[in-house]
Amino acid sequence: MGFGKVRASVGVLLPALIAVVSPASGQLASRPVYLDPGPALSVTELTIAVGYGHGYRAVSNRRLLNGDIALGFGHVRIRAAAGALTSGEGGQQTQTARAADITLQLKETIQFPVLSLLFGIGHHAIDDSLAGDVAQIDFPLGLGVGVYAPTPSGITARLWLGPRFQMRYTSREVGQLKSSDWNAGGGLSIGLACRLPGEIMAQLAADWLMINDAFDPKTHHEVTIGLGVGYRFSF
Repeated sequence: MGFGKVRASVGVLLPALIAVVSPASGQLASRPVYLDPGPALSVTELTIAVGYGHGYRAVSNRRLLNGDIALGFGHVRIRAAAGALTSGEGGQQTQTARAADITLQLKETIQFPVLSLLFGIGHHAIDDSLAGDVAQIDFPLGLGVGVYAPTPSGITARLWLGPRFQMRYTSREVGQLKSSDWNAGGGLSIGLACRLPGEIMAQLAADWLMINDAFDPKTHHEVTIGLGVGYRFSF
């Protein structure tokens, strides 16, 4: 298959007030899950991005620097991400977080609600001198609902809302003792994405997740924000 004209654009993810998770990536630890539903792609797009994530509430001591690579074609978008997660748990330390997700665009009518379905997986581990070695795997399943429309100024805007269901597997190892648990929760993301003249992208979003703690009877409320920049190639 031959390549047509290559178009490059810069994608800018402004501070996000959003997960699956995600994706996306869903669910990359301490970073929002970006659903961002939009129309099917008539070209193949490759996006390379870097970002920063900041946690609040139950994850207020976590920061993330990450890199993304995403491939989009037709109704499908596939994304993988990895980053350095800094945590104050058990003393200041940095661990590796990784995630991947796939998004299916379900509806693409301009100026009317558009739908996207996201499934993702994310993993990170934290070595806590007091609580032991804790590993966490998240599985977000989200539905993005939004409006995709051009504006008189030439900016194409997407306003979207993304409720999701999330499963979490947590394991802990303290010396010779090992334990693990599964928990379920729900989250919600909301965001505004804009394509500016010159193919520049900007996105503002917020994410909230409510989920039970694996080793504590309390329910956790996790809030994350994110900032990133990317470069997208269209073939």
